[in-house]
Amino acid sequence: MSILIPAKTIEDLASREAVGLDKQWLAEEKAWQEEVDRLIEHGYITTKNEPLKCTACESANLEDVVMDTLDGYTMSYNRKCKDCGEVLGSWDTGSWCW
Repeated sequence: MSILIPAKTIEDLASREAVGLDKQWLAEEKAWQEEVDRLIEHGYITTKNEPLKCTACESANLEDVVMDTLDGYTMSYNRKCKDCGEVLGSWDTGSWCW
């Protein structure tokens, strides 16, 4: 069984290596964080992972498609590109994932 331990920075990840966490996992987490940083730097997502423009066609022409509601409240939606149809991320009860 694997336990996911949230990290705030790459430095947090590096310090965990000293307590015996898998080096491959550490490398994957570092690569993921570098990709997120690149997407933020180039204006594709916000620091909260909210999509701002399409990674496939570079369009900022996006739309939200409601996926689930409860008692009239939106519980989840997808953000997709209106130009190419690419789904860029999902918002679910308060946070973005992609």
